[in-house]
Formats: sequence, structure tokens, C-alpha cells
Amino acid sequence: EKLHGTLCEIGFSNNFPEDSKEFLFPVFPDDIYGYVTSKGLSKKGIFQLNKPENSDNLYVKAYKKYFEEKAGPIVERFLRLNNLDGRPDIKWYLHIFGEVYGAGVQDLGYNAKEAEFRVFDVYVKIFDPEKEKQGYLNLLNLMNWCTFHQLPHVPILYQGPYSYEEAEKHRDGLTTLGGSHTREGIVIKTSLEGEHPKLPGNRKQLKFISPDYLLRKGNTTEYT
Repeated sequence: EKLHGTLCEIGFSNNFPEDSKEFLFPVFPDDIYGYVTSKGLSKKGIFQLNKPENSDNLYVKAYKKYFEEKAGPIVERFLRLNNLDGRPDIKWYLHIFGEVYGAGVQDLGYNAKEAEFRVFDVYVKIFDPEKEKQGYLNLLNLMNWCTFHQLPHVPILYQGPYSYEEAEKHRDGLTTLGGSHTREGIVIKTSLEGEHPKLPGNRKQLKFISPDYLLRKGNTTEYT
């Protein structure tokens, strides 16, 4: 299910400039830090500052609620699985993409009394000169990653062979989170990550928006 909220990117890395570290979220003493940003700010290379005056920031609150206590275990497991223990010379990024939704975020509140967070993608980039690797976790690995770290994933409505009829059937209806209003639509993605030159970012991933969502405000729609 596609959630009507705001994109929040949370990540960890050992590749930050020295003069930026005081504004990031420390994870380990050996130069590993967490960061928080939004869709608009990330395109400009800007992060939310880890400062007291930012404590009520929507994105910072998501980090503190869902990741502050889990940051250490997430990074430790990432280093171990990628043979990066004791290798500060190899730079890396672990990016976690999610949707912040609920009370006060958008006009669809999902019966949530406060802002909530759900993961929908994890992207890894390792700058190893011998075997540099980067890419998104495929769906099964992503679900396993969320389960292991006890992080909520966006609702999965259907898994199986693709057809337009099947997609249309799941596009409409009430949200599965709260159940009191229409769902925004669905995201269609392949079980294994794949590329296609005509799709945004070359990823085999599409959004299918519900007409009920687009027309939810009477005679107006979100089309311009």
C-alpha cells in the first residue's frame, strides 16, 4: 500500500566531512554517524541538524523514536555481514527510506494519534576498491531486514504473478492502516530488483494511484 505521508530518509555512514559531525547523530566513537533528511532536502545534500531546537522536527522525531536505540545493532550487523569490521579505510553508506504518516502529517491520518514511520526501501553503497557494490535490497531481504531489526514495513497487499486486473483490484478500497479512509493507491515492484530504461531511476517499480484518493476533496483533484 502506498501511504499518504512524507518521505523520510535515515541512514548511517563513516564518510562524513569532519566539520559536519557535530550536527549528526553519533552511533559509535569510531566515526560512524546517523543522519536524517527529507526528499526535498536530500536532493540538495542537506540533513536535519541534531540540535535541541530541532527536537520537534517531524523527521528527527522519527529517528529518535524508531532508530536511536537500534542504531548500534543495525550498524554492527551491517558491518559484520559485509566484512567491514575493523576496516575504517572502506567507506560506506546505509540508506533507509520510509514514509512518515499519521496525525498532523497529511489530510489522511490513518487513525494514528502521532506520526508513525514505515520502511519501504533500504539502499547500500560500499566504496571497496576491490569489489565496490551498491543497490537496493530485494523485497525478501528487505522484509527479513525489517523483521530482524523489529522495524515496521509498509503493508504488503499482494504477492504473486502480475496482471493489470490484480493491480487494479488492490489499488482501491480502504487503507489497511486504520481502515477509516480511502487508500492512496499501491506501489508495484518486482520481488527481485530489476532495471528498465523507461522507468524513473531505471528501477522496475511503479505507483498506481486510486481515483478515489485523487477525488477525495470533492470536485478537485491533485492533477495540475
